[in-house]
Amino acid sequence: QCRVLCLGESTTAGQYPKFLEEALNQGAMEREFTVIDKGVPGTNSVRILAELEENLRQYKPDMLVVMMGTNDVHYGWSEMPYDTNPETTRIGTSFLEHLRVYRLLRLLCSGFGDPDQEEALDLETLDDYDDNMRWGTFFESRGEHDTAIRLYQRAVRLAPASTDGYLKLGHCYLVQQLYPQAEEYLLEALERAPADDRIWVELGWCYRRQKRHAEAEKHLLKAIEINHSNGAAHLHLGVCYRKQRRYAEAAEQLEKAVELLPDDPTAYGELQRCDHDSGRVDDEQRLIREIAELDLDSDLLYGILAMDYRKHGQDAAAQEFFIKASMHRLQNYNPVTKNCYREVARRATEAGIRLVAVEYPMRDVGPLKKMLDHDESIIFVDNEKVFMDALSGGKYEDYFVDNFGGVFGHCTVSGNRLLANNIAENILRNLEFATEE
Repeated sequence: QCRVLCLGESTTAGQYPKFLEEALNQGAMEREFTVIDKGVPGTNSVRILAELEENLRQYKPDMLVVMMGTNDVHYGWSEMPYDTNPETTRIGTSFLEHLRVYRLLRLLCSGFGDPDQEEALDLETLDDYDDNMRWGTFFESRGEHDTAIRLYQRAVRLAPASTDGYLKLGHCYLVQQLYPQAEEYLLEALERAPADDRIWVELGWCYRRQKRHAEAEKHLLKAIEINHSNGAAHLHLGVCYRKQRRYAEAAEQLEKAVELLPDDPTAYGELQRCDHDSGRVDDEQRLIREIAELDLDSDLLYGILAMDYRKHGQDAAAQEFFIKASMHRLQNYNPVTKNCYREVARRATEAGIRLVAVEYPMRDVGPLKKMLDHDESIIFVDNEKVFMDALSGGKYEDYFVDNFGGVFGHCTVSGNRLLANNIAENILRNLEFATEE
């Protein structure tokens, strides 16, 4: 027997795993496969990593199938180019202040934790508020939230009147989807600075993630009342309305977000999704023409353009933007996604579990291989060609129910079967090769 544990977000939960077991057992000669679906809608790489040990302990898998990372951008973790110049790059999130910290960036860009450099730093000896906040930011940017929280907690003990320490703690718990703790610290921050619009935004975001829409709306409207130019407040409020299918109100807020955040691909992506979901075809096409004129290097926006050109039969233009999207992912990475994936790989190897790293549909696996150093012990699954071939003889809607990821979305039954069959084929081929050796 071979136990296969599947981890991921809503593209995993109740999706391809229910077809993967059948596909594996149809192709297997001497093995019987059992597939366990532990996908969690709305989760992110940090939470997947945080729950990994318990999942491994409980299910004792022989093989770990992971497809993750697409939600990380929604938690404010910004991409970085592989050739980052630490003097010109910022650490931070789109919803909290950016911090220029040369020393931290130099460490961040020189290998994500050189053991000699980290051992030389005794975190327990830091007795300065600013040092604890800065190192907390460094570890948070790597997805090491337990360490970041410890540093932020020390910072608030050193400066109890500080707002930012509590705000950072609330954000750390929020991105880990630990909502009661996030709310506790954010309310502490709000008590200290009731006129700080950033705190109202974070609380609104916290409530929105829990589908407490009325509370989310109240807090986000308060943030906008305090600061009409808070683009993040308009963005979150627009998403809140879209989730409730209040499309006219959503479009109004998301258009304002695009105006205030002209360099944020997420704002354009959310507005395009709102226009698409509400059937506002003319508005969607007008927005896509606007996106085409932007000078934004964005995987998401390239994907939106590629799919629109393909839909209108402009295959050459579509291919150009598919290539641009792939090149963007080869040249840039999300530090949190990268570190979480690498840590998942390390722990799987230590436990003697074979890792299967799956790229999302329609996307080239090359960037994922680069992120994981082309590790030959990992089974990498490319889902670009198989889906491109399928779409060449069918419609996008045959395989996807939406396009939240630019070039891909949540799969239909046909899409999930295609995805499961491709994963199974890669697994069985690698197992057969290993047997022959």
